[in-house]
Amino acid sequence: MLDTERMSDPAGFPPLVVGTDRAAVLRLFRPILAFIVVVCVVVTLAAVTIAALLGSLSGFGLGLAGAASLLIVGGYLFFLALHTATTMTARAAAGTVLTLDATGMRWVTPQGSLDLPWDAVDAVTLRGSARRRVAVYRLNAAVSPTSPGVRTDIRADILARATKSGMRLGSVGLDQPLDTILAATSAFTAGRLVAR
Repeated sequence: MLDTERMSDPAGFPPLVVGTDRAAVLRLFRPILAFIVVVCVVVTLAAVTIAALLGSLSGFGLGLAGAASLLIVGGYLFFLALHTATTMTARAAAGTVLTLDATGMRWVTPQGSLDLPWDAVDAVTLRGSARRRVAVYRLNAAVSPTSPGVRTDIRADILARATKSGMRLGSVGLDQPLDTILAATSAFTAGRLVAR
């Protein structure tokens, strides 16, 4: 026999822990990183070729001057590739990113952690296409580090931006489907927060 009273009580639900799907993060970033590296190599080779051709025809100074802009672009692309690789590694190793329970939600971001009671969330909206959806948790405009129930080590200016634009959760790279997260959000708030 089912205990319907316990099932309708959000405190009776176990917490939902959302982590990172390492394989999905790597699948997302690898093509981007490969493209940047290939373009970086092609631009650098073009710069060397131009420098060699102009240098053999007109002298070393003109060859270097002709290739300087391409070498600068190649340098920027190298740092872009390095930044992309660092971001990919950090996101793949993120671990737990969100925990939902009867008292609220705990976000773990590169900027720090944020514990929010359900009363601090006004609405949940969905954006994007069928393959890459983003859930946006719209926070109450009065949420601050000193609000009741809010615990955070995120800087106040970053929290103010998150309060204004909402906390975003993408569907790619998570070990739980976004529909499961949205269903848990609705269940823990007794139907008050339903994604629209």
